[in-house]
Amino acid sequence: MDWHTRLTRALKAATEGAREAGTWVRQELPRLQPAEIREKGPRDFVTRLDKGAEKILIDRIKKDFPQDAILSEETAGAIPAGGDLWVMDPIDGTNNLIHRYPHYCIAVAYLAGGRPEVAAVYDPVHDEMFTCKRSEGVWVNGAPMAVSTISDAAKAFVVSGLPAKCRDELPEWLEKFGRISSAVMTTRKCGSAVLDLAYVACGRFDGYWEPRLSPWDMAAGALLVEAAGGVVTDDIGRPWTLTASGILAANADLHPQLLKLVSCMSDPAPPVSLPPEPWWGVTVDNVERLAELEEALTGFRVPLITRIVFDGDKNAAYYRKPLEVLRKKTWIMGEIWDSFDFKKCSVEMYKERTREFHATVGDLVDVWEIGNEVNGEWAGEIQDIVDKVSYAGQYLKDKKAATALTLFYNPDSFSKPECEMFRWVDERVKQDLKDNSDYVLLSYYQDQCNDYWPDWNQVFREVAKRFPGKKLGFGEVGTAKGDKEAFLKRYYPLKVDVPGYMGGYFWWFFNQDMLPKTRPLWQTLHDVIAP
Repeated sequence: MDWHTRLTRALKAATEGAREAGTWVRQELPRLQPAEIREKGPRDFVTRLDKGAEKILIDRIKKDFPQDAILSEETAGAIPAGGDLWVMDPIDGTNNLIHRYPHYCIAVAYLAGGRPEVAAVYDPVHDEMFTCKRSEGVWVNGAPMAVSTISDAAKAFVVSGLPAKCRDELPEWLEKFGRISSAVMTTRKCGSAVLDLAYVACGRFDGYWEPRLSPWDMAAGALLVEAAGGVVTDDIGRPWTLTASGILAANADLHPQLLKLVSCMSDPAPPVSLPPEPWWGVTVDNVERLAELEEALTGFRVPLITRIVFDGDKNAAYYRKPLEVLRKKTWIMGEIWDSFDFKKCSVEMYKERTREFHATVGDLVDVWEIGNEVNGEWAGEIQDIVDKVSYAGQYLKDKKAATALTLFYNPDSFSKPECEMFRWVDERVKQDLKDNSDYVLLSYYQDQCNDYWPDWNQVFREVAKRFPGKKLGFGEVGTAKGDKEAFLKRYYPLKVDVPGYMGGYFWWFFNQDMLPKTRPLWQTLHDVIAP
């Protein structure tokens, strides 16, 4: 079926399943007995009603979508990679239900390529159905809804949740919740993350924060808030994904104020989680057109990971504000210094630049590119290059940061034999640099290599032999003069059957080809990412 038809049928299945399950729960609750309540973990309960509601939901989804994967709280396993996925919480707020506290719901979300596309959240106590189909609308009982317009934290009504299963985190939560409570008008802790998020989406609450949640606690609610005009990130400001450990949701004015309250720290923290795979990357070599960039990096089926090329003539402070803006929309890979300017800096300059950028924007960068096209013939003296990237790798790993090393794949396209990629690696890359590189990426420009199309399975198998256990992908692709649309369609859907391969691509000409967002190549990129 086509995409529009699939989403329409998905919304219908989610809505009908949530309503049927919620109606059954409401009818059965008066008959729930203590013997039908089981503690499956510390302060974590399951009842006969959770199990019954789950069966109703699964049966309804499987009726229309028998091949789709399902992730549900009561039968949870590993998060499936990519594809079509339903994420559901048969009863979010089970503790409330057990105590007859009227704040719980049934939640269903449909995801494609890791991004929520459809959501239905049903509150059986108040007979309220919150629904959303991305890009088309978000409603409560059929009426459109939107996040609040409160712009001052001092006037905000903010809700949170206590990490009940992780009481060792209670002191930190109390400290942050205390900062929020002191800064806003009033706070609540209601006990149902999804329903709280639905209330943010319709403007009853102004913001929601919780640092420790499961995917089924967030998926449907995150989409509702985003579609209602809000901003949704993880609890330290990275783009929200299904693998996020927590969530912060509010309108665009309040979100940065709340983020400052819950992420206040003297030292930049290491990433809580790495960008989810597969990676869908683009390269931004200039941040001056910030508003256009912010717009162009949104609207894809999944969050992108964006390489920001840190200009050798700019200091770290210059990038602070642009990264704060863009990081709400995309994961960030920071390139310390581009290969074409590599030889302009000494080893000591590169060391100082690594320290400066980590100290200044380390809390805004998810992956650090410690070296770009390091075997490029233009990049300078080989030993200087090795010394630069080896220092950056060790320094950033000591800071518990994630790192990437980008090689230049140049089959039969080199004038200096010592710069051939595999020879360069074999002769120059020592074990410490391998240990300090989490990702190994290949830059490849086909029209600079006699239009050669390699056997990529074989190429990446050879890379994997030299970097065992590392994540592999493309670090740059593009063309300045060739058929750009054809190149996009060739590389981004490329399948490489090698363990550890996770995509990347990082189209180099994003600014030139896709700003503003109305340019045709933006739509081409949209269509080939997470199809």
